[in-house]
Amino acid sequence: MFWSNGIVIIHVLAAMVWVGGMLFLSLVAVPATRGWEPALRARALRALGRRFRVVGWIALGVLIVTGLLNAARYGYDPLALLRGEWLASGFGQALTAKLALVLLMVALTLAHDVVSVRTGAAPTAGGAGGRPGADGGTAPGPPSAPPKAAPRRVAWLGRLNLLVALAVVVLAVLLVRGAW
Repeated sequence: MFWSNGIVIIHVLAAMVWVGGMLFLSLVAVPATRGWEPALRARALRALGRRFRVVGWIALGVLIVTGLLNAARYGYDPLALLRGEWLASGFGQALTAKLALVLLMVALTLAHDVVSVRTGAAPTAGGAGGRPGADGGTAPGPPSAPPKAAPRRVAWLGRLNLLVALAVVVLAVLLVRGAW
């Protein structure tokens, strides 16, 4: 009993960290830095993004592991999904939809991280001057600002990922409340 409840609690806590972190970044950090000097804002958002990237990927990994353990608790194993057995019930269909959204979320997170790391972009309206330095600041030398589209792409990937994460949470609540 404690083991299964503990897994659910860990799963919910990891979801809180994952979704809460994205909400914090989009609803607090980005708006709070809007009036800042562009280079300072870009550095601050990059530093926040780098820190959340570590925490976020750990939370996402915990979500996947605890999600699989929770599914197994209900008699759903990943191989049953591949054989299509999950689709025999409404619960299985909803769980499959949730898993598809989780896969989309992982893909969006990866795309967001690749674009932001490659371009050094922070979710700002424009690029920052200077080259990203090893300490997260800017290194001396000629400016090498990322294209203006890069920060926008990073921001939109983050927003889309947040919407998908919220949809996953809604499906999770509906699943545990027996909506199917």
